[in-house]
Amino acid sequence: TRAELAERLGRARVPLTGNRLARVVMHAELEGIICSGRRAERQSTYALLSERAPKARRLSRDDALATLGQRCFSSHGPATIRDFAWWSGLTIADGKRAVEMIRAKREADGGLTYWSLGDSPP
Repeated sequence: TRAELAERLGRARVPLTGNRLARVVMHAELEGIICSGRRAERQSTYALLSERAPKARRLSRDDALATLGQRCFSSHGPATIRDFAWWSGLTIADGKRAVEMIRAKREADGGLTYWSLGDSPP
C-alpha cells in the first residue's frame, strides 16, 4: 500500500510523504518500474511491473501509436484527431501519425474532419 511504501522508503532513509511520495510513485509508474498491484482489502497496492506482467509485449513507438490509433478509431470513430489526442493524452501530431499509419478513412462534416475504420454508422 502507499503507507507501506512510505514506511519502507523511510527505513531506507528516503523519507517521502504527501505530494513528494505521490510524485515519486507517479514517476515510477510512468517509467514502467511499478504498476497497480492486487487489492489489499480496500487499499490499492503497487507491484513491480516486471513481476506483474513478465511477458508484456514491447512495442516500438510507431507500433504502439498504431495500436492505440486502431483501438481509438475502431471503438470511438468517427472521431477527430483532437478527439484522439484528448482520449489518448498524446499530441495532435501523434494523432496525425496514427491515422496515417492505420489508413483511417477520412470524412468531412460541418467543417470538421472525422476519421474512422471501416464503415461508419449513419
